[in-house]
Amino acid sequence: DTVFTDTDAAFAGGAGALFGASSVTMAGCVFERTRVTGANGIGGGAVYASAVLAVVVRDTAFTAASASSGSGGALYIDGSTVSLALDGVVAEHCTALLGAGGALAVTSLSLTLDQSGPITLRDCSARWGGAVAVAGTAVPSALEPMALRRAGSSVSALGAAADFIVDGATAAYGGVAFSCGPSWEFGNETDIRGTVAATFGGGIVYHCLDDPQFQAPPALWAAAT
Repeated sequence: DTVFTDTDAAFAGGAGALFGASSVTMAGCVFERTRVTGANGIGGGAVYASAVLAVVVRDTAFTAASASSGSGGALYIDGSTVSLALDGVVAEHCTALLGAGGALAVTSLSLTLDQSGPITLRDCSARWGGAVAVAGTAVPSALEPMALRRAGSSVSALGAAADFIVDGATAAYGGVAFSCGPSWEFGNETDIRGTVAATFGGGIVYHCLDDPQFQAPPALWAAAT
């Protein structure tokens, strides 16, 4: 196993940041207390991947990963076209308290998600989407600085082919998940337990609206490559 412990980055990827690769695979990795600490950081408390076409995360654990100002407490994946495969992923006590996706944030105009093995997200928190957040791309303007354009992405049902367990998750919007643009559904293998709560709306899932008054995520988070 490859272990990353107590690593910090100011801007993106507490343990590592990748830009423009055709693919990346994380297999048998352990990330413990990896952090993005900068006041203007993008996020990805453990890993930030930008313009990476295919991301595979297999038999990997994230513990107490955090993004102090950005999104994706553990993982933040940002790209116009993204293929994301998840198998045997555990994220515990991961946070993005001012951003989106306590464990995972994805920004993509075209997202293909494949869950072939179990995922467990435990006691994660964020402002938008306590465990997971997925969006298209932001179109900031002088009149609507937080406006979001809906994307053509669709999120295949998490929990359809393997266990998707959320054991405690909290957020201001979307206790478990936040979605802006992509469709969202949970499969029959989904198990939501523990304390799951949203302060303002969407106890389980919050779907944003194309209007800044509804507290859509900041443009910094939803800026796809």
